[in-house]
Amino acid sequence: METFVTLAISAGLAAVVAGFVSLRNAARTIKAECVTKERGKWRDRVPRLALQVHKAATAKDTTRLAELVLEFRLVVLNPNDPEDVEIWHTIESLIDKPERLPEFCLRVSLLLKHDWERAKWETQTLFGTLCAVCCKGVKMRSFGRVLLKKICCEPKRTSYDEFQKDRKEPG
Repeated sequence: METFVTLAISAGLAAVVAGFVSLRNAARTIKAECVTKERGKWRDRVPRLALQVHKAATAKDTTRLAELVLEFRLVVLNPNDPEDVEIWHTIESLIDKPERLPEFCLRVSLLLKHDWERAKWETQTLFGTLCAVCCKGVKMRSFGRVLLKKICCEPKRTSYDEFQKDRKEPG
């Protein structure tokens, strides 16, 4: 009788684990199919819009630049992200200061790089996700823990100012 109860408990536990794994796989598949595809479309759209900004700025087409600022604000950028806000301020400034075009291009490049790194991070394995959850809020001191955090945790977006500072400092 004890063997039967043990088998029933084991079977129930196995069913719960199998259900959890199945649910997780289904959620990952849906995310990969929907969210990742939309993000890919977004990553394709941003360079095209950036090229239009470049063309409008060099042609000094203020009307088109104003339209592109609006499109970046409404469709492309996150109004809660200070780096994104700086991108549209840079576009607005191109009307009077076309010499800021390289800054605009670099800011957009950093945005795209961050999104690509985040997309890779989001599609990692369950082990990677668990590592990321464990790394959140934990102070890292040893080299191994720092390395684990770099590998597993969501990438931090490099700001324009940080990038410029890193370029100017030797080594």
